[in-house]
Amino acid sequence: SEEVWDGVAAAAGASLSECNSLELSTTVWAYARVSRPAPALFDSVAAESEPRIGSFSPQSLANTAWAFAAARHRAPSLLTAVAAESAPRLQAFKPLELANLSWAYSALEAEQASTDYRMN
Repeated sequence: SEEVWDGVAAAAGASLSECNSLELSTTVWAYARVSRPAPALFDSVAAESEPRIGSFSPQSLANTAWAFAAARHRAPSLLTAVAAESAPRLQAFKPLELANLSWAYSALEAEQASTDYRMN
């Protein structure tokens, strides 16, 4: 229900500093999975995640990238940090994590190309 989604977003946003990387990535993943807009929550997760990106597991890195791409929520600094952290660790990623990560960055590149095309 709308009340639950809005309530969870508000409660999660207030306690993000207490969340670990899996909790952060799963929160935005859930909203993206059901196409539920929560821009303030996504902004807060991005701000909380970026300085801690080095502690993210491959699953959390892939889920974070996937969630932001699926939600079409812009967070270039976070996604640059995810890419930089992921690249040297790709051997540790499971096949599904690699698939989600590659889908996320291909979707982001396609969206950027579409935006660039419309601007010309």
